[in-house]
This record gives sequence, structure tokens and C-alpha cells, in this order.
Amino acid sequence: MAVPSFWPGGANEIGGDSELVLEDVTSIGFEAADFAEGLSESRARAALYAAARLHALSLALREREGPLDQRFDFLFPCERAAAGYLRLVRRGLPQLEAFLRARPDCAQEAAAVTALSGRAPALLGTLLRPAEPAPLAHADFWSGNLLFRECDGEDECIALDWQMVSLGRPMDDIALLLLSSLTPELRREAGARLVEEYGARLEAECARLGVSAAGATVRRSLQADWARAALRALLLCAGSVDVALGDPRAERRLLEAVRDLHAQGVLHLKPDTDT
Repeated sequence: MAVPSFWPGGANEIGGDSELVLEDVTSIGFEAADFAEGLSESRARAALYAAARLHALSLALREREGPLDQRFDFLFPCERAAAGYLRLVRRGLPQLEAFLRARPDCAQEAAAVTALSGRAPALLGTLLRPAEPAPLAHADFWSGNLLFRECDGEDECIALDWQMVSLGRPMDDIALLLLSSLTPELRREAGARLVEEYGARLEAECARLGVSAAGATVRRSLQADWARAALRALLLCAGSVDVALGDPRAERRLLEAVRDLHAQGVLHLKPDTDT
């Protein structure tokens, strides 16, 4: 797994906070990416291959040991995720709306975000509900939580900050990475290709682990799951919009992501119960 090693530390008292000592992977060449610059295609591919390993391993573990939420008690529970996303809606979407309204050519997008703010609480079930077969998803898979190094001419990636890991859908991790961490030009030019390459790697990893059917099922669902996952990713981006504000490159990336999602109809997504 593409995760740094860690060792448990002591707790000050019974039931108190514990500590983890994390491996210093910068000593073996890993480094943070420049968020404002955005990931290269090679680094984005390395990140998605790391995600494919996580998803494939958890699918294999699920097949052998049963539902993962019964196996791991540390998974981020759905009710906490819903509460967290509701806070993002209430705090982040008004900030995003103000950001858009400051630009005279974004009136339609701003109006769509305003409408989304009123509809988003009812959407949370649709956005957060896992689909079978349900692997683990990192759920905060953007370049700020990733480290990279080059080894033998190939980029490698490891993921940090696993506090939101939960039962999820692979496209949740893919959509957040593509929308938050790639330039608009690279996302538009290479996004579909990267998703296809992720799917091929996922199937290969699943076949190696003896769960070919699960890998094929997940791969078939990827494109159909884009709108839901992209809207979930947008809520995460909106909740941390201050990360982008102040840097013209990051601001433009957010702006173009909203424009593209509006053009695709993603901002008008309705709950699954709607007909």
C-alpha cells in the first residue's frame, strides 16, 4: 500500500489522546507538490494508480472478510460525513457564490450555486451513499495530501491524512483529484484518459488479488458515477475555497471547474429519490 509507515506512541491517560510517529518519507525522496501549479499528467497518473491499489486491496479484503465497516471501527462514519458536508454547504457555498458573483461573466454559474445551496442538504444521501461492491475511499484525495518522488524514471505517490477514510466509491477519489489538483487544460485534455487508465489498473490489481468480478463491476460504473462524485468534490473544494483565493492560478482552476460542471449539468443534480 502507498502509505508511510507509522508507529503508535503513548497516551497521557486512559482514554486520552494517543500519538502516532509517522515515517519521514522525505528522507527517501518524497516531496510535496505545488498546489497552485497543479500536478503534471505523470504525477496525476501515479496518484490514481495509488488509489487503484487502495480500492483493489479493500475490495479483496471485503470479499474475504465481509463488510469492511464491521472489520474496521475507525472508518469515518456516514453520519459524521453528512454533518461535515452540511457544514461545507453552509459555509463554503456562500463563499463560492460570492467568488463567482465578483466576476461579471459568471452570473449563470453563481445563480446555479445559489440554487444548489438550497438543494444540497437533501442531496447528501445521494452524494455520500456507498455502492456495492463498496471499497474503501480515501475521501480527501487531493494534491495537498499526496507526496511524490521519481524512481527509475517513473513517478511514485503516497497518500497522507487518512482521517476521512470510509466506505465509498472510487470515483470520489478520482473526481476530487482531477477537479482540485489539475490545471483546467490538463483536466480537459487528459482527464478521460486518466480515468480509463485508472480503470485498467484497478482491474489488473483486482485480477492479481483474485477479485476480478468486483474490479470489472467498479470499472463499468465509473463514467456513470461522474456527476455525483464531481458534485461531492465541488462541495469539498467550496469548503476550503480559501486555499485557492489569493493565487490567480488556483482561483482560475476553481473557476474553470465550476464552469465545466455547470456546462455538464452537474450543478443541477437532484437526489436519487426525485423522478
